[in-house]
Amino acid sequence: MEIKGWFNEGKPMIDIYLEGTKEPIEVLVDTGFNGELMLTKEKIKELSLSFIGDDEYMTASGDVVPTTVHIGHIRWFGRTRKTAVLATSGKANLIGMELLHFYRLDIARFQNRLIISKS
Repeated sequence: MEIKGWFNEGKPMIDIYLEGTKEPIEVLVDTGFNGELMLTKEKIKELSLSFIGDDEYMTASGDVVPTTVHIGHIRWFGRTRKTAVLATSGKANLIGMELLHFYRLDIARFQNRLIISKS
């Protein structure tokens, strides 16, 4: 099994499905993000994800940003996976390296190819 993605303006993207949603959520594959999943505050509110606490994360520019943490359940390789979801006031939803742990990421931008597969 594998997840196939694409490039949008040079950015690697995939669709994910959260429990309770019918439409996919487009997320940026961000290898610089150490967490599992980050969604916009608007998307978290829309999905009514459960709040579990406060935390911080470091941006690519080195700024430390306070955030809230929520619980979501995503469909990941045919199974439902409980996932920590950080809130962002930014505009992009993204997945990070914690979600990709134990998976292979094959990227070939010039071929518009992005594939996540089990290692």
